[in-house]
Amino acid sequence: MTETDIGLFMSALGGAAWRLNLSKFCERLDAPEDDYWKNKFVEFQEAARMLGRFDNHTLYKLLS
Repeated sequence: MTETDIGLFMSALGGAAWRLNLSKFCERLDAPEDDYWKNKFVEFQEAARMLGRFDNHTLYKLLS
């Protein structure tokens, strides 16, 4: 994994968190829109937001 890979992953993660609503999230996962998957959607958004607080170089150093 390179620092560029981290940047690409973070861009994809941020883009997905921005674009997806609950319906699209569940559709992509072929999952029902129930309470379980609603909670998972919220967790996904929170995870993306929290990882976004790190710069790519720091994430690279932590993961390599």
